[in-house]
Amino acid sequence: PDGRTVLYATLNGNALGINISALDVETGQRHVVTTGGGWARYVDGGYVVYAQDGTLMAAKFDARRAVMAGAPVKVRQDIVMNLPSEYGLGHFDVSSTGTLAYLSGPPYLLLGDGLAWIDRSGRLTRLPETGVPAEQLGVNTSLRVSPDGKRVAVSGMGAPLQNFKGIPVASALWVYDLARGSLTRLVPDQPSVWSAVWLPDGQRVAAMISEADRPGVSLFLVRADGVGTPERLTSPLGGRFDVPWSVTADGSRLFYFEHAGGSEGDVWTIPLAGDRHAEPV
Repeated sequence: PDGRTVLYATLNGNALGINISALDVETGQRHVVTTGGGWARYVDGGYVVYAQDGTLMAAKFDARRAVMAGAPVKVRQDIVMNLPSEYGLGHFDVSSTGTLAYLSGPPYLLLGDGLAWIDRSGRLTRLPETGVPAEQLGVNTSLRVSPDGKRVAVSGMGAPLQNFKGIPVASALWVYDLARGSLTRLVPDQPSVWSAVWLPDGQRVAAMISEADRPGVSLFLVRADGVGTPERLTSPLGGRFDVPWSVTADGSRLFYFEHAGGSEGDVWTIPLAGDRHAEPV
């Protein structure tokens, strides 16, 4: 409320290693407010609510010092939080009057039973069945509509991550044809392909691929019809992974985030034609 303090989440390299920190935008000083939580929201009256390992928590908050002023309490355990694929993300928000709005459901990702459109009134229309079993399609974690509005790139998480509550983490990338109601899997010979960003021509996507024979996660150009061999864009070093964000309107450049582990990383851009020399932004 003082207009100078920002609450934000920092990552420490794994799904449970997330902290809430505070930054003084005038002095640049920062400190950890609490460990193991994320997606913090300040509530007028001196409270902060946040997500912590599948539970919505709340605590008294000293806004002047940006520290907890009381022990946290559990508020709800039925809020969708997309764990572990999106660290600290909670599908909730709090209004200026203190009203909590949230998406009800399990905090950890579960297999879905299909795809659907939801309009602005909240009306849900299921899309035609694809014939692909839910356990093969996996958990739909990322949806991107093509520039012509006729297809959807779908990332589905399918294989379990050992020692993390059986939550799916390995991904497959599919393209759903809205007119035909069919799915095409892209790069089926790789175990983890996800987070596609469409190019303006609608013929290709930039996607993350985790290769079995090298550390880190690289970016590739992949044909949306599933034909051909992926074309490498990046080769991150030291186990880093690159995440595509957006493509310029003329299709000439891709912007992406190179994650160096923990809370470290940088935004880069790379030409999609000619000399593909990546540069930090």
